[in-house]
Amino acid sequence: MKSLLLVVLAAVVAAVAAEDNRDKLIPEYMAAAMDCVKDYEMDFTVCKEMMKDGTDLNQEKFTPCKCVPACVAKKRKLMSEDGEYDVDAFTKAVHEFGYDPWSDEYKRVFPTCKDSYKGKKNCEAAAALAVCAWKNSKMMRDIVGQYMGSDE
Repeated sequence: MKSLLLVVLAAVVAAVAAEDNRDKLIPEYMAAAMDCVKDYEMDFTVCKEMMKDGTDLNQEKFTPCKCVPACVAKKRKLMSEDGEYDVDAFTKAVHEFGYDPWSDEYKRVFPTCKDSYKGKKNCEAAAALAVCAWKNSKMMRDIVGQYMGSDE
């Protein structure tokens, strides 16, 4: 009987730990994103252009598109104030959503993109990571496309 209770207790703990927190966390991230979009006067049409292959990311018009992800990362404590990603915090944040498909995609894509932002800070680091993830993750394109519209 005692071992059955332990098994049931372990199953309950596992179920709670695996809880899908998207309904709670997405509005928090969206609020931070909308604040940053407003602060940087970001134009979604310009940002979609930035994601095309061969685009010169140094064009001034892309600055808001590069800085909004950094702004959100800083608001959510995924990037330090001096502009460096905190990989542990970033990884923890992905897993906090409690949604296995996102965690699995992160585990698949991050190793490909982890070097994309090395030596870069702030907006440049955020842009490098965003562009790499955009190119390597259909899931990311689909999710972002829900908010920006998709040309795929």
